[in-house]
Amino acid sequence: MKSTALLPTNYWLAAFGLVSALPATYFVTGSILKYELGYLAGTSIYPLSPAILLGGLLIAVVLNLFAVLRLHTEAKEGVIRFTASLGIRPGNLLVLALGAAILFILLGYVVVENLVSH
Repeated sequence: MKSTALLPTNYWLAAFGLVSALPATYFVTGSILKYELGYLAGTSIYPLSPAILLGGLLIAVVLNLFAVLRLHTEAKEGVIRFTASLGIRPGNLLVLALGAAILFILLGYVVVENLVSH
């Protein structure tokens, strides 16, 4: 008898990636609301640890990249051919785009605040 999953694996990866990206999404959204727009006064927006913030974000990006990207190599007559294809899986692509966007926002913040001299 075959075991069938309730949802395909790609949906589970998208859901787990979304949950993993929530601390970083909360931090970036809260920072924008608090410091740029003046909302959330007196509210702490900092997650438990930078490891949770960045670790969850990297987990989300890597898992969903794994779900949509297919790599193939072929060696034939002394020629090595490498191909990459991107699967159209909307849930995984959405979480991947969200994770990459937040990662670039955080990296941009690090560059602007710490590496550029005032």
